[in-house]
Amino acid sequence: GLVGTCAVDKETIYIEEIPENYLEIHSGIGSTKPESLLIVPLKLQEDIFGVVEIASLKKMEKYEIEFIEELADNIASTLSAARLNERTRKLLEESKQKSDELSSQEEEMRQNLEEMRATQEQYQKKEIELNGMTEAIDNLYIKSEYDLNGNFLNANSNYLQMVGYHLDDLKGKNVRMFVPQDRV
Repeated sequence: GLVGTCAVDKETIYIEEIPENYLEIHSGIGSTKPESLLIVPLKLQEDIFGVVEIASLKKMEKYEIEFIEELADNIASTLSAARLNERTRKLLEESKQKSDELSSQEEEMRQNLEEMRATQEQYQKKEIELNGMTEAIDNLYIKSEYDLNGNFLNANSNYLQMVGYHLDDLKGKNVRMFVPQDRV
């Protein structure tokens, strides 16, 4: 219809010959056909925000039409600002939400880092204890290591003192070297 044409063309429509059964003006004392019809787009630059349709019982003067067009421009500008404000509000809300999420993630990462530090400290303490136990074993007992074929790999100083060899002299030698030949 006329309102759609006004919106698509983005131009004011003023007619004095109103189509039959288009609309009537109703009041408390009755109803009548309008004398003129003004349809003005609510546009800002090339954006359409709506259409204003005004029916009048008299023909409209040029200055009245211009005033309504100017008013329509102001309404469109206000609607554009309201839309922009709403978009800005939503963006601020999204930004705040993302900021809150980042803060939450940062706090979670900080807690994880604290837990990792605590775990690392516990690990270091256990490692110190284990090293102390290993050192105590090395000092108290005679210890040597062999592979599955009986070849010498390593030994502590107590073992080397007991057998009377240096570590380099024993590496790669078989354990049978300590067993007397008459027992083999």
